[in-house]
Amino acid sequence: MKWFYLSLVAAFFTSLSDVFNKMVLTKVDEWLVIWLDLWITVPFLLLFLKYFPFTFPSLKVFMVILQLLPLEITAYYLYMKAIRVSPLSLTIPFLAFTPVFTIVTAGIILKEGISSSGVVGVLLVSTGAYLLNGERMLKEPLAPIKAIFHVPGSRYMLTVAIIYAVTSTLGKKAVLLSDPFSFGLVYITCQAVVLTMINSFRLARNPSLLRALKNRKIWKFILGAGCSMAVMVVAHFSAIQLAPVSYMISVKRLSLVISVIFGWLVFREEHILYRLLGASLMMCGVVLLYLS
Repeated sequence: MKWFYLSLVAAFFTSLSDVFNKMVLTKVDEWLVIWLDLWITVPFLLLFLKYFPFTFPSLKVFMVILQLLPLEITAYYLYMKAIRVSPLSLTIPFLAFTPVFTIVTAGIILKEGISSSGVVGVLLVSTGAYLLNGERMLKEPLAPIKAIFHVPGSRYMLTVAIIYAVTSTLGKKAVLLSDPFSFGLVYITCQAVVLTMINSFRLARNPSLLRALKNRKIWKFILGAGCSMAVMVVAHFSAIQLAPVSYMISVKRLSLVISVIFGWLVFREEHILYRLLGASLMMCGVVLLYLS
């Protein structure tokens, strides 16, 4: 059962990273937060080289990474924008739609199908998304559905879910050509390098962007986010080597519910019962999709 506890650790630190990032995003823009998160994560991952075998990826893996980078960076930016402008409890659960959209991408790229339990999973995810805005249905039955597209953070995170459906499928292809740790380390480093180029250009044009980083209080949240992300990645890789991927990811998706609870405890977000129920249904749907 060691994989189960490691998966829980990955779920918890995924949500904790989001909490720290949301705090930082009140002072620092999305591009800088992504950049700092990645460069804090890389050194932590290097510490685990003695525990995980590292194989330098082949040219085929790098070709997949080239396809992934623009999608992943776009998704990362929208992810940060979503948690900055909207409540955690109303944005993070929309990541549950990733396996729903993956059904389409996996069918096209990997020629994979869907079982009857997978159909039930899709219905649970959709019902859960409806309940996230459940307080609105008292005024109008279709209001929760309209809210999904009217709330900026929900729109952004739904777009992220669509992009992740593509990147998760391509990422699976890359892992099959390499191994989880080697691919993860190289992939995150490549993202950090690209973000360095993007931010170098932005800072050359507007040096005042760095002004916010002079606030020492911000750095404890930045370090917290980077360290949480590093722990999540290591726990993820450790768990995925001990159990089937579908089992591990299913447990890790508890982060949907944990984020809703954090939203309530840390940011005092409202309508928590609707959002907790919605996130729980979405998580159950995700579990069915991964296990189908």
